[in-house]
Amino acid sequence: MFQFIETIRVEQGQLKKCEVHQKRMDDTLSHFGVNPFASLHDIQCPEAYSSLDLVKCRVLYDFTQLLQIDFTPYSIKQISTVSLVDIGDRDYSFKSADRQWITDLLNISGASEIIMHDNGTVKDASYANLVFYDGSRWITPATPLLQGTKRDILLANNIIYKEPILVDQLTNFTKIKFINAMMNWEESPVLDISTLSLK
Repeated sequence: MFQFIETIRVEQGQLKKCEVHQKRMDDTLSHFGVNPFASLHDIQCPEAYSSLDLVKCRVLYDFTQLLQIDFTPYSIKQISTVSLVDIGDRDYSFKSADRQWITDLLNISGASEIIMHDNGTVKDASYANLVFYDGSRWITPATPLLQGTKRDILLANNIIYKEPILVDQLTNFTKIKFINAMMNWEESPVLDISTLSLK
């Protein structure tokens, strides 16, 4: 049975950007011929987490129901080393709960984070979309492994721009930034490309 997830940022008990997560969930179900059946807007944060600054709400669902809703405190990942990993033609077009292969790639790499690429075409990190600074603009790969909700919002607001990016072009950029729905733009980890030993 196919299972999917949505990961929603929660601040002081309030679920953020529910509308974009709802759209992705509905679009995922519709792609597989299933009529949307649940509203993420109805989810309530438990009182125990309502006073915390940052909480992750993880929603697990399949083609018939919401299976599980979990709330956990969230802290932004610290990244010090990055490794390049060729994933070949692996696909993760939908936010599937089956992402063990990505976790395995990260663990095998020995780095704190990875840049996944498909035969030289840059895709994503293990937990985030990527953006690269060229000195004037932030550029995100045109064909990511997963089109994240944060990425969609930043593109719509012309904060980032999409272009094809090849591994061989990474040294043309000065910075790399990791973005996902759990982190505001200003909070997202940024590393200098020059400090990384990408191999």
